[in-house]
Amino acid sequence: MTLKVRDTAGHSGRANEIAVMTRNDLGVTVADSPDVALVGGELDYLVTVTNPGPARVTGLVLTNLLPAGAAFLSSATFNGACTHAGGTVICQLDGLSAGDSARVTIKTRAQLMGTWTNVASISRVGTSP
Repeated sequence: MTLKVRDTAGHSGRANEIAVMTRNDLGVTVADSPDVALVGGELDYLVTVTNPGPARVTGLVLTNLLPAGAAFLSSATFNGACTHAGGTVICQLDGLSAGDSARVTIKTRAQLMGTWTNVASISRVGTSP
């Protein structure tokens, strides 16, 4: 975007080009390991939340719905605290600066055969600058 100004005396000017970006477009990805788990075997999920910027964000809540065939074992993060209830892992994450990320590891045990889908979402509570 380019800013163009004109005053009442007939003077005009243009500013240098201005980049317009979405504000704090957060991202979340989930990776599993191993890709194929045997019934009774462990299956880990690595959930990564990213903040591409341009500003710091706070009040982050990660919600991860575990597949029906996965029994929760534990969760761990260095970026906040997580709880588990009824197949849902909820993490209150610390603030993230622009370009920063938070990681949560969720350990499960495969209880059923089949193809599973793990659903993760990130939201913000309150407002951030």
